[in-house]
Amino acid sequence: MVRFKQIAIVGTGPGHPDYMTKRALDYLNQADVVLYDCLVDEISLTVIPSTVLCERVEKKFRKSNGIDIFDQEILQRMLYYLEAGKKVVRIKPGDSMNYNSGGMEADYLISKGYDVELVPGVPTHLAAANLMKLNLTEIDQSNGFISFMADELEKDVHLVSHLAYIIEKGGVPVCLYGMRAETFAIISKLLKENELGNDMPVAICCDVSLETGQLIKTNLGDCADLVELMAEEDALPSHFVVFVGKYILKDYIEFKSETIKETKLCLS
Repeated sequence: MVRFKQIAIVGTGPGHPDYMTKRALDYLNQADVVLYDCLVDEISLTVIPSTVLCERVEKKFRKSNGIDIFDQEILQRMLYYLEAGKKVVRIKPGDSMNYNSGGMEADYLISKGYDVELVPGVPTHLAAANLMKLNLTEIDQSNGFISFMADELEKDVHLVSHLAYIIEKGGVPVCLYGMRAETFAIISKLLKENELGNDMPVAICCDVSLETGQLIKTNLGDCADLVELMAEEDALPSHFVVFVGKYILKDYIEFKSETIKETKLCLS
C-alpha cells in the first residue's frame, strides 16, 4: 500500500459515495480531521467514521488588483490542524483539479513545507455522460469535448463564437459548469447569434449520481425559458451540468424538446 501523507486533497466524485475511489475512502477512514465546503453533497459525509472531526469551511474569493485570489480561511484551518500533528483530509466534489482550486491549495501547502497528495475523483461531467448515457466522443462524430465555467464564458463573446463553430462544424460537445438561470439566457442567445440553430440538442444533468438525479432533454431554442420556469417554481436543482452538442442525445431524431406547457404540468 502506498503510504498515507499527513495532508490529502481528495476528490469525492459526482455526489454519491458509491462513486468514490478506494483511495479516497481509505484516506477518510484514517483521517483525524476532514474539511469540506458548501459544494460537497452531504451524502458524501455519511461514509466518514464518527470518530473523525468534520468541519465545514466557507469557500470565499476576494479581489486583489483585479485578480481573484483564494480566501485564506480554508488554508489557515488546514495549517492549524497540521501544526497540531493531525492527519488532515480536504474533500472536494468531483475531481479536486477540475474547477475546484485543488492546485491552488496544494501549492500553498507545499510552499509551507508539507507533502500533499491529490487523490483523483470522477469529474461530474464524465459521471453524467456515463450515468445518463450521453455521447461525448464517437467515431465519425466527435473526436473530443470541452468543458467551461459558464460565468466566465458569458463575459467573452469571441470565445463563444469559437465554441459555436466547433460545436456546429466539428460536432464537439461543450460541457458548462456553474450555470444559473440568468446564464442560460445569455449563453443561449450568444450561441444562436453565432449561427447555432434552435434545434441544437441541450442536455441538463441534475443531481448526478443521486436518487434525485434527472436528465432534462431540450434544445437551444427552449432551454432558457425552460430553466427560467423551473427557477420560478423553485424546481431547479443547486447542482447540475449542461451539455450542448449535435450528438449528445442518441435519440435526438425521435425526441421532442420538453415544452413550457409540458413542464408546467410536471411542476404542478
